[in-house]
Amino acid sequence: MKYVLFLLSIISCTTIPQEPQRILSGMYEVDYIEWENANGVTTTFNEGQFIPIRMTFSDSLYWHILQDDEWREHGSNVTRYDGISLIKVGCRWVTDVTDSSITWKQNDDYITRYFK
Repeated sequence: MKYVLFLLSIISCTTIPQEPQRILSGMYEVDYIEWENANGVTTTFNEGQFIPIRMTFSDSLYWHILQDDEWREHGSNVTRYDGISLIKVGCRWVTDVTDSSITWKQNDDYITRYFK
């Protein structure tokens, strides 16, 4: 189930752009995830309900998952900037970025990852 949630959160795309406020740079470990569906219902996934994830932001976003007590790279997405603002991760439009979270639109849902 954890792998399904992870895969679902990185494979779908949307086409509506929004510009964020800040850039993330370096490695961040995901603390919890909030998933707001198109009906406005938000589900929170806490530690233990999803695979431990680290996200490294640079010219690309690198995904690392904890597997067999070892952090392993699980893929990457090209990131796109408008000047200094992160606006796209792979094919997902970023709608908000702070120094402790990132939100993007995936289909009609908004997915926010909060960092430790």
